[in-house]
Amino acid sequence: MAANAISSDERSENMKIPKITPLKIGAAGIFTAAMLIAADRIMDIQLHRGGYPDRRFSVNKRFTDFGRTRKTVRFSSGDNVLKGYIYGGDASKGLIVFAHGIFAAHESYIGILMRLVDDGWTVFAYDATGCGESDGRNSVSLVQSAADLDAALSYVSGNRELSALPLFIMGHSWGGFASAAVSGIRHRDIKGIVSVSGYAYPEQMLSLGAEYALGKPIAALVVPFGKIVHRLRSGRLASLNAIDSVNSSDVPILIIHGEHDDYVDYRRVSIISKRDRITNGKAQFMTMKGIYADHVRLLYSDSTNKYRERLKAELDRLTEEHGGELPEEMHENFIRCADKELANEPNPELIEAAEDFFEKCL
Repeated sequence: MAANAISSDERSENMKIPKITPLKIGAAGIFTAAMLIAADRIMDIQLHRGGYPDRRFSVNKRFTDFGRTRKTVRFSSGDNVLKGYIYGGDASKGLIVFAHGIFAAHESYIGILMRLVDDGWTVFAYDATGCGESDGRNSVSLVQSAADLDAALSYVSGNRELSALPLFIMGHSWGGFASAAVSGIRHRDIKGIVSVSGYAYPEQMLSLGAEYALGKPIAALVVPFGKIVHRLRSGRLASLNAIDSVNSSDVPILIIHGEHDDYVDYRRVSIISKRDRITNGKAQFMTMKGIYADHVRLLYSDSTNKYRERLKAELDRLTEEHGGELPEEMHENFIRCADKELANEPNPELIEAAEDFFEKCL
């Protein structure tokens, strides 16, 4: 026998499986339960209610700034009642159902919506679950936007006037994912979809968001449990993703993303970063370029972005002059004197791309 050979008894000793005791099972169970509870609470915090900044301290326009009328609608999404509005409607080219981004509500995009109305479209925009004027203590999950859009499209199908119009979908971020993902949920004939700044796979976006919020070491520990919680929250749509949905449909879709987006990261989690996986022959892709082509600023014109930079610099200077805390009255007056028209111009390149695509789909 060779000098380095191991006897069968020694081999058995070395391969002995650690004994599993009731104490170890209990400890593992307690750890798992604790991590699931922690992941659930972290998700509650991260997916907080969406809304608007205080109007006294924000240059963002709201619907009342336009002096127009709109029609209020309500519809159910799961156990929650969502509130939405119909904008425009006279001599309409078609109906655009708009899905907003997370931590916001639909009037965060009111400049874009009003431009679409001015250009002859009817727009149906709503506040998603846990946002704005709709029910829900938070936004539930990264798939909830698709569930809400699905419910909005069902409302459209049951409305005689809206269902008579050619149907289009547009969304940004959370709503950009929903716009692409809902294509795999069967609805009446959808003429075209524009998905802006959307993520491809909710769980991949969840992992990236955890890295941003918690740092990589803690995220690596929490994310596996977070994915379990996310699947439970997502219910029947737990496996929904944008890529499989787009591929299972023949609906024309334009996928737009800003090259400097590091929130829904352009290179890591965006739909456009997975374009080589998309087999839908009617899918088109557009990378927006320039210094403002990030997650939010791509929504605004260059003039607006430059003006907002000047406003922020001036506000920062005033705040510093007052010891780091600007009196509320002075802050309100600063906002009151700002040029809201210049501060809210939508990006003409984005609008033109979306409208041109929709019109070609008619």
